[in-house]
Amino acid sequence: MPNNLLCGRQMAATLLDKNERTLRRWCTDGVLSVACMDAQGRTMFDIDAILALCGELKAADDEMCELISAADQGNAEAQNDLGTVLLQAGMQASAFSLFNMAADQNYPDAMHFLYQCHQSGTGTEANDALAMMWLSKAAAHGHNIAQRQLTGIQELAEQALLVKNT
Repeated sequence: MPNNLLCGRQMAATLLDKNERTLRRWCTDGVLSVACMDAQGRTMFDIDAILALCGELKAADDEMCELISAADQGNAEAQNDLGTVLLQAGMQASAFSLFNMAADQNYPDAMHFLYQCHQSGTGTEANDALAMMWLSKAAAHGHNIAQRQLTGIQELAEQALLVKNT
């Protein structure tokens, strides 16, 4: 059953792991149809139509469509949650983009996911400096696990320094 929920071009591009230029071409070629323009002049797409083109997320239920809609509307928690769904579906680059959207709104869980992504090279190149930056930011924003990890890393560094100086 269609859900009639919409998302903008950026969210559609993220879900499809395509750039916005490709979406414009798909609209011209008839692969994808624009549902409407919203009050701000944004091109809007039917979420069911986007998911039909998205191989990894074929099963579209109402809860998933509502999550996508909330993420598209800028809800940081929804962006983070959708990122975890995409990560589990193997869509690493798309998940990474969503974690960045949520982290830009100071959402600590997304910051911690960015730490993990940069540490492991998931959806981006591995980068220890960026990983530590995101771990520190997550800890500073109250993320309990990040705080414990950062404390553990600092304790290990202090122990290593003590061993080196003896």
